[in-house]
Amino acid sequence: MAEYHERRTMERMREQLARADNELGTAQHSLDPGSAEGVEMDLIHAAANARVALGDTLETVRLRLGKLIVGSLVVLDFALRY
Repeated sequence: MAEYHERRTMERMREQLARADNELGTAQHSLDPGSAEGVEMDLIHAAANARVALGDTLETVRLRLGKLIVGSLVVLDFALRY
């Protein structure tokens, strides 16, 4: 049961992070690096850094979710055999 809860938590986290990445990408497109100065350039760099961090976090969640799914399949296979 705890594994099911953890898997659902990871799935929800993945969905929320993917939405955040889309929102951040939309915001990033509204910034023009060609004419940016000062604060706007800082925003461009911050948005790029945030997208990298989101990507890393999404990858970590995907890997963890994959391990949970594989673990569940192994347990199910074992239960079906015996």
